[in-house]
Amino acid sequence: KDLADFLEAKKRIFPRFYFLSTTMLLDILSNGNRPWIIEKSINAMFQGVAKLTLTGDPAITVTQLVSNEGEVVDLKKTGSIKLSGKVEDYLGILITRIREELLAQMEASIEDYKKRERKDWLFDHLAQLCIVTTQWSWSTDTEQAFDGMQGGDREALKTFSTKQISMLGDLITLVQGELEKLQRRKTMNLITMETHS
Repeated sequence: KDLADFLEAKKRIFPRFYFLSTTMLLDILSNGNRPWIIEKSINAMFQGVAKLTLTGDPAITVTQLVSNEGEVVDLKKTGSIKLSGKVEDYLGILITRIREELLAQMEASIEDYKKRERKDWLFDHLAQLCIVTTQWSWSTDTEQAFDGMQGGDREALKTFSTKQISMLGDLITLVQGELEKLQRRKTMNLITMETHS
């Protein structure tokens, strides 16, 4: 009962522990001061994160995240983070840092998208951020087209549709050429999303 109460207290502090088996949770808690061991279970707690890049001696500083597909996310906007203290605390801080980093990179992705053609912009940003940015752009442009129609421009939606078809054509041309595996997957996902839109 004491063990169950102890584990429940840890789960309340870091709710992602609820998704782990008792054995895995005990292993994580008993190795909490050794992040290089905890890192082996990171995918069970952080969906889509296959591993962390840890540096230092001992290896407790996170500088990168690696996705299940092998895409690397540098913590370049918010900086690296040291995993020290109680494991349930530093994992909570890590979640916050990941969110802050992705938000900062999202803002940079949107700003860059506004300045460049999509086919040139596409491979300079993370896959998820590219999908979110293009969906943000589609939503914004669609609303502007509706506003244009309401303002008397009967061709606003047709003009926007022509632009979308042209950008979709650019993606199709890209995927017909030589691309790395992750670039091809990103482009194919965007084609699917754009076709649906």
